[in-house]
This record gives sequence, C-alpha cells and structure tokens, in this order.
Amino acid sequence: MKVISGTDTLGVGINIPIQSEVLTKLCKFDGERTRILSVRDFRQICGRAGRKGYDNRGTVVVQAPEHVVENLKLEAKAAGDKKKQRKLVRKKPPTKGYVHFDKATFQQLLKGKPEPLQSRFQVSHAMLLNVLSRPAGGCQAVKQLIKSCHDRNALQHRHGKTAIQMFRSLVEAEVVSLVDDPDRPGIKRAQVNVDLQREFSLNYSLSLYVVETIKLLKPELDSYPLDLLSLVEAILENPTIILRKQLDRIKGEAVGQMKAEGIEYDERMERLAELDYPKPNADFIYDSFNEFSAKHPWVGQENIRPKGAARELYEQCHDFRSFVVGYKLERAEGMVLRYLTDVYKALTQTVPEWARTPAVDDLIDYFGGVVCGVDASLLEEWERLRDPAQVLTQVVEEQKPETPRGITANQHTFTVLVRNAVFRLVQQLSRRQYGTVAAAVQAPSDQPSWTAERLEEMLVPYYEDHEAIRTDPRARGTEHCQIKHGHIEPGGTPAAGGSSSERRWRIVQVLVDPDEHNDWMLDLSVDLDRADEADGPVLVLHRIGS
Repeated sequence: MKVISGTDTLGVGINIPIQSEVLTKLCKFDGERTRILSVRDFRQICGRAGRKGYDNRGTVVVQAPEHVVENLKLEAKAAGDKKKQRKLVRKKPPTKGYVHFDKATFQQLLKGKPEPLQSRFQVSHAMLLNVLSRPAGGCQAVKQLIKSCHDRNALQHRHGKTAIQMFRSLVEAEVVSLVDDPDRPGIKRAQVNVDLQREFSLNYSLSLYVVETIKLLKPELDSYPLDLLSLVEAILENPTIILRKQLDRIKGEAVGQMKAEGIEYDERMERLAELDYPKPNADFIYDSFNEFSAKHPWVGQENIRPKGAARELYEQCHDFRSFVVGYKLERAEGMVLRYLTDVYKALTQTVPEWARTPAVDDLIDYFGGVVCGVDASLLEEWERLRDPAQVLTQVVEEQKPETPRGITANQHTFTVLVRNAVFRLVQQLSRRQYGTVAAAVQAPSDQPSWTAERLEEMLVPYYEDHEAIRTDPRARGTEHCQIKHGHIEPGGTPAAGGSSSERRWRIVQVLVDPDEHNDWMLDLSVDLDRADEADGPVLVLHRIGS
C-alpha cells in the first residue's frame, strides 16, 4: 500500500509503518468546536512518520490552508499582467469548520511543550453499581478506587463526598438497599436491588434522573412511550449535526410561510432567531430536572439537554436510510448510527422493568431493529456483552462450523423490521403518498404492478366511509399488525412441502380509522429468502380492503 488517506485517527489510534505524512490542516473539530491542534496531539500524529527498522527519521509536511494555496496560484497566473492583477478575485477562508493557521502556528507547535496530562477520573452511578454488585467489600473497594486515582488529595476528598451523595441517591431511588451482613452481625452492607432487570445500568451521568422522573409519567396515556423516550434523549449528548439539520428545516418552512403572509425581511430575521430545534416536553423536563438537581448536590454543573431526534424518527416511522437521506446526513451516517445505538442502549439499560409497558417494549424493539438493519454485528456484539455467560461459551461455539446467517436468522429482530416497514406504508397511505407506496411494495406474480393511480382508486371506498387513516401511537400498536410466522402462502395456508423457496410470512395490518371501526386492512406477505438477498424486508401487497 503506497498511500493511506484518513483523519487524524490514523496518527493517534493505530501503529503502522509510515515513511512520510502530509497534514492538510492544523485545525480539527473536537466534537464541540473547531480548534488548533494541541502540541500533544500534533506530536502524537507526527510521531508516526518514520518506519522502525527501516528509517532513522521520517518526514512531515504541513500544507498551507487551501484558500492560501489557491490565491498563490491565481497570483502566479496574473504575474506581470497589471490588468489581470486588478481583476483578481482572491478566494476567502472558509466560514465554518476552520481556524486560521500559518507558518507561525506550525513553528509554535514544533517548539511548544506538550500539555500536561489530566486525570479524567470521575465517580459515577455506573461505577458504584458495578463495584457494589460484588458479593462483599463493595464500599471498601470504592474507597480504595478513589484513593488510588491520580488526582490531588483535595480532589480525592471531593470524589469521596460525591460518592457518598450518589450512594444516598441510589438508596433513595431503591436501586441499592442496605441489608444485614450475614458474616458480620449488626453490620449493614450495600446490595443492588435484585428486582432490577439483569442489564440494568446507569452508564450516563444523569441516568438516575430518568429512573426517578419516570414515576411522574402516566403509563395509561397513549403518549407515555414517547414521553419516556424524551426523558432518555435528554440525558444523552447532543447529536449536533442532526439538531442543526432539524433547525434548518424548521427555519426553511417558517421562511416560506412568512413570505406567503407578506412579512417584512427584518421581522422575518427576528422571528427566525427565536426558533430552535424540537424539544418535546421541554418545560416538564426542565422543571423536573431543577427539582432533581436541588435534591441531589452531586449533579453540580451537569445539565439536561431536551431534544427530539430519535423521537422524530420513531413518530415518522423512518428507517435509517430514509432519515439520513431526508436530512442529507450521508456524510454523517456514522454519527447518526452511534446516536441511535446510544438511544437503544439507554432505553434497555436505564428504564426499570416496572416502567415497561408493551408499548415501551415495542419502542425499544423499534430502535433495536433500526440499528440491526444498518449493522446487525453491532447489536449482536452488544447483546453478547450483556450476557457474561454467553461470552464465556463463545470460544466453544466458535469451534463449531458457522451456519449461513441472513437478516431473517433472528426471527424477533426481523419481525420488528417487518412491522416497522408495514407501518411506514400506513403512514404514507395516510398522507396519500401513493407513488411512494407503489415504489415500496411489489405485486404478486399473477397481478400487475402497483401504481399510484391503482392504490388511490382502491382507497376511494375507504374515504367515503372514514375521514382519515390514524397513525397515532394507539394505531401503531402491535395488536393491529398480525404476523403469521412460518411457511405461509399469501392465502394464509402452509406452503406445500415447506421448501425454502416458499418461506413466506403473512401480514395483516389493520387501518385504524377515527371511529375505530377498523374494518379495513392491508394484506401483505414477505418472502424470507428474498429478504436475505436484499438484506431487508421485501413486502408484497396482495390487496387493500375490508
């Protein structure tokens, strides 16, 4: 391999023999802002130049900023021609994702001293739960852990106070209880609540806020799963790019509406400045968090971050691809997948068993299906890590010959993918997007292909009796989507012989109307073999009717 092109990760994260390096920039986006490389980062990256055992030195070249190089080229072309020099239009530096650097910046990085390392030790609920889960000596182990960290004595003392405050909050939330120590009569020891689900964890700094605030929600409401999702999203890091795209869309729609209303430019700009990305239940979340932080001093500078990125994806029943394309996030697919994976993990680990309703389980399955639909290996690996016993037996299992695995191998996960795809059709039909539906489904082999006109014609009788097709959380319930697993023919009878070419599931999706007569449905099937080939559900629509 002669050339490797990549981000600074190549220089920081891997160890490969590189003779020369070319840096196109001396600035980088660190997840929050664009900044000049630190001396430590610069030396770490440049230290990869030079192949051990082959060279006694390596070469590092830093390019000038792109606009500077382009301007030098323009000046060279116009050299000696005063007319061209007068008309010369120099390229301007980028307005986003750029911090100015020049030769002086390069020299400062060369001569500067690496910044001192700083301890990142922090006491967290997840740490306490992991240590307190030991059979004995959990509290003493926490003390020893704090004492052995690399912080100064004053900071260690502060960590100890934080640990005590967090421990008390865990006891108040009934996540941890104090029980009699059988080996030491009269002494209490900490024990993690055995009624919590096996995968329960508090891996996020404000996870306990979710556990306590869920009690304020009303499970009987149709909006309960969405309200719970908003709580979970509020404790996660902001996916800046997604939120920026959401705000851009809101502003675009607002501009169009204000222009139609004849609002003047200056007033439009003032109104646009007041807009923000969606923050569902923001008032409730802010108020409940203020009460939570007042009760728990360890919260400190931590803050809540209401947002609705995952909630929009769920409400609109997007799959990963449609969400990425809709917001033009193709260059940030990895970030989107990472955020949705965090949402799925947080829902699975943070929401206690007592707070889960069938609708919440459907919500969790939905995000599991979205993540699995993009990269099943991520979800499978995490599921294995959730079960230590499975990890221990993995070595034995790997010695067995591998069997072919397609997207249908995990029946539960594939069922979720099918249900999501079917409800997307319902949403599109409710918006009368017949062309989109026609492109998303196939017709049986003995029928003509579906067209927008044919679909619209089939739904004319429906709209004569009903005002609309509902797509609210209740209409999305699994009771309205019946899936018959196994070798099922479109008519609902088992396929003769049960050959692999006849592996079909039958799906009946009820179209919920405002009066809940529910007398219309979609009759579909999915071919499992074709789904394995396409790496996703291939839906065949047989009919729409009563």
